Amino acid sequence: NALARYLSSQDLMEKSRLDPRHFTRDRKLTFPVVLSFLLSGVQGAVQSELNTFCADLRNRAESIRKVSAQAFSAARYKISSRVFDDVNRELIAHVEKEISIHRWQGLRVIAGDGTTVQLTILKKGIRSIVSGVAFGLYLPGIEMFLSFKLQMGSCSERQMLFESIECLRPQDLLLLDRGFPCRWLPAVLIARHIHFCIRCDLSRGFKVVRDFLLSGESERVVTLRAPNRRDAEDYECPWTPATVRLVRIVTPSGRVHVVMTSLLDDIAYPAAAFTALYHSRWRIEEAYKRI
Repeated sequence: NALARYLSSQDLMEKSRLDPRHFTRDRKLTFPVVLSFLLSGVQGAVQSELNTFCADLRNRAESIRKVSAQAFSAARYKISSRVFDDVNRELIAHVEKEISIHRWQGLRVIAGDGTTVQLTILKKGIRSIVSGVAFGLYLPGIEMFLSFKLQMGSCSERQMLFESIECLRPQDLLLLDRGFPCRWLPAVLIARHIHFCIRCDLSRGFKVVRDFLLSGESERVVTLRAPNRRDAEDYECPWTPATVRLVRIVTPSGRVHVVMTSLLDDIAYPAAAFTALYHSRWRIEEAYKRI
């Protein structure tokens, strides 16, 4: 199929190998074989999984040892981790042609969130465990990551979102939890014509959000203060106030939340519909649990 041809393409190999000399000799562990094994969801001992994988390639029922785990380990370090972004974009493109992507009022719904992780690194032949941050953009419904990034050490989820923003397009609707609101983010998304629905944490800034919650209203259109000049320059957004809509939502347990959205039309996007919309963001939480 088309995706298999892409994994075997010369263009993908040339973009992904770390040295032009890699994968030029006729060996058992070719670039497509190494990449396919990495994508196969290895869960057990590498040698055992390799034996089964090699048997599957040859359409044989019994396990067969054709390559060693040591040889695979050496081969995988010849491939840049950027290959997974390229392959995932190609996969999503094929999926969108064949499967109906979850939409809300005509908008493609994308949930964004980050989580702390423990990463294994190899430096000068020594393995160690370090803390890191993962950030993903997730497609609820088809349960696939549109984008997934890892950073070592502490890193701002907002910054990682900004670095992933090229994956978003007009007619997307980005769902974010309460850790993301700030003055520059709505300005960035509005400037790029990307719609959003973001839960607001009352312990942070945004006096307009606190005033709205106390008002008892179900919704209100407000104007946020402009980002400061430094943020406007750093995040390439207008140094102007942003107009957003605040919507009160009530969870099934009775908890009250406020979400901030760029969808100002209360006829096309009624306030009552936002509770179920925001709840769909939970799918990315479940995805992180599975990982």
